[in-house]
Amino acid sequence: MPQNGRQKTNYIFLTEKGKNELKNIAEIFSDIENTALKGLNIEEKDNFLKTLNKVKINLEEFYNEH
Repeated sequence: MPQNGRQKTNYIFLTEKGKNELKNIAEIFSDIENTALKGLNIEEKDNFLKTLNKVKINLEEFYNEH
């Protein structure tokens, strides 16, 4: 916190170009996800994502310990 006791807040916003790029990126990630999970049923997708989340948590814990 600054010495005078006030916190300064800065806001940033995407430009129109940035908003368009964000849409493009979201579409690309959606395509990648659909391709990666193609052929998996709902239960298989759910199990995969739960397992992947556990791996992520393990790696975060490892990173925080070192």
